[in-house]
Amino acid sequence: MPNSEVVVITGVSSGIGRVTAEKFVKRGCQVFGTVRSTTKAQAIPGVVLVEMDIRDEASVQYGIQAIIAQARRIDVLVNSAQRGFPGNSKKYPESTGARWRRQHDCRCRFGRVEDAPHA
Repeated sequence: MPNSEVVVITGVSSGIGRVTAEKFVKRGCQVFGTVRSTTKAQAIPGVVLVEMDIRDEASVQYGIQAIIAQARRIDVLVNSAQRGFPGNSKKYPESTGARWRRQHDCRCRFGRVEDAPHA
């Protein structure tokens, strides 16, 4: 698909990321989906799975470089990666502090301006 849009979607293991990847494939796009572990992830027809932990600078750099090496460009980036955990801080007191920071980093970090040089 050399003339189709190249789409990168983070967090395609499940949920919104997975559905978004499937929709872009149906539109004829060349889709790369990031997952934390390619060995644990379920394949998605038409999606190239790329191992990437968006909380890890080196992992992001390696993953984006691998995508660009294969596709030569990125036209669309959808940040759908997140880490979920059940409950709230009252019911699950261990859900405070470090766990909340990890959740925030996962949801917000990839879209920061300083990550742009990798793309």
